[in-house]
Amino acid sequence: MKKSLLLMIILLHSCDMKKNEIIEPRAEKISKIITAHNHERIDEFYWLNERGNPKVIDYLNSENDYRNSYMEDYKGLENELFEEIKSRIKEDDSSVPYLDNGYYYYTRFEKGKQYPIYCRKKDDLKNHEEILIDVNKMSQGHEYFRIGGIDISPNNKIPAIVDHDSESEEPITMFESGAILIYLAEKFKKFLPTDGPDRYTVIQWLMFQMAGAGPIFGQVHHFLRAAPEPVPYAINRFGKETARLYGVLDSRLSKNEFLTEKYSIADIAIFPWIARHEWHKIELIDYPNVSRWYELISDREAVRKGMAVPFLN
Repeated sequence: MKKSLLLMIILLHSCDMKKNEIIEPRAEKISKIITAHNHERIDEFYWLNERGNPKVIDYLNSENDYRNSYMEDYKGLENELFEEIKSRIKEDDSSVPYLDNGYYYYTRFEKGKQYPIYCRKKDDLKNHEEILIDVNKMSQGHEYFRIGGIDISPNNKIPAIVDHDSESEEPITMFESGAILIYLAEKFKKFLPTDGPDRYTVIQWLMFQMAGAGPIFGQVHHFLRAAPEPVPYAINRFGKETARLYGVLDSRLSKNEFLTEKYSIADIAIFPWIARHEWHKIELIDYPNVSRWYELISDREAVRKGMAVPFLN
């Protein structure tokens, strides 16, 4: 009995010594006056909202180190509790589908994976499933990953964005690639001149993609790759128009390194379509200036990263 009591005292003393050795981090107090609803209050820790501030990151790392050191002896128990809790959760669960603008939307999980998969089916739940976002794939290479939510484009198509870091009080939601490119270019002041003739030249060639190349190339994609049976008239009509549009691009690029004086959102918009030139049954060797431009843009680091992102076929 005495030995057991002595052992407990020694263990407790050891824990106290360990706790005393750990320096508890203390966040610096920096007063900030916040006014809301005609009322002022002082927040001494508001600076911790600055996620990109190295000082904030250092403090959070010290909090994590403190917690890990303090709880080191309980790591085995943590893992045991985690596994028990996980065993009580249905791993391959799914949400109740809801109908919106002709599509049934739902979220599902797969066994052994941590993150949700956002899906939809057109018209009927028996139809083919479209995976909109597989968060498991997006999370690869990240220690922590989270999607706060999704918003569906009124046009039921990609791309669409939600900018939570806008100057307005509410997040800005946008769809249609041309509008998104203009918005981002103006926000970050890149790839679109702020004024003058050069600005309108960029917008002109952006509209060339939006109203001409994009729709026509899309029709070629459909009738060559997706139509249930060949439609010679459509293949011939859209094939000829595709070749004509490639000719327009080739002529333009014979006079400029890019579609305008500098690399711009016009080049960004049309490049992904040219990257699928084989789908159009187009040989770039027949359009040497387009070929030169295509290789030039393909070599940009940001373009390589973008083209490596999986796409919906």
